[in-house]
Amino acid sequence: MTGVENVTQPHSLRPNTLRVRRHRQRRREGLRLLTVEIPEPVIEAAIARGLLKPEDCEDCAQSSSVMRSAFAAQLSDTALDWLTSNAVITSEQRADAVAILQRISEWLEGATRIVGKRNQSSRAKPVRGHDLLRPQPSTAGVS
Repeated sequence: MTGVENVTQPHSLRPNTLRVRRHRQRRREGLRLLTVEIPEPVIEAAIARGLLKPEDCEDCAQSSSVMRSAFAAQLSDTALDWLTSNAVITSEQRADAVAILQRISEWLEGATRIVGKRNQSSRAKPVRGHDLLRPQPSTAGVS
């Protein structure tokens, strides 16, 4: 009698099974998977302005830099000139998408604090955008 061995083949997982496992793992880690479509002209504009390196577009691992650069490329040269002349960004930061977005965020947070302080004073006057750029009077020693 010939012995028939009961050998099990390694069970290959179906693609759907792997996808669901990755989805559940991301959920446990508090992550979400998003698909973002960015038009080619936006990517080309980001490359032309020096916000993005062409090789970053080809590597999926660099997708976050593509997204940041595409967003920053939407700022016009006039907007970048304004940000530079009002010391929100430096001229060296004009080609750094991450630095632009971080500085705008910091500037807006500072502006929010200024508006909040002005609204708390009894002699509050309407605040205009260019007022936020002016140095604020010191309130030290004022009761």
